[in-house]
Amino acid sequence: MKLGITTKGFTATIEELVRTHHLSYMEAILFFCQERDIEPERIVRYIDPSVKEKIQLDAESLNCLKGPKTTKLPL
Repeated sequence: MKLGITTKGFTATIEELVRTHHLSYMEAILFFCQERDIEPERIVRYIDPSVKEKIQLDAESLNCLKGPKTTKLPL
């Protein structure tokens, strides 16, 4: 079953949600899925590398993932 979205359109929508609703990238993706009643597993193919990197950076800043070793103190 097709979802009727493209990677470019999906990325633009996620970026807009992050900007207008002040969400993290993961929250924006989950919000997108919830609003359209789509299982998150089905949209993995539409997440482009730049959004994946931003999700990783968000997770690292929240100490959910180990990031590169830095001298930055946790907040």
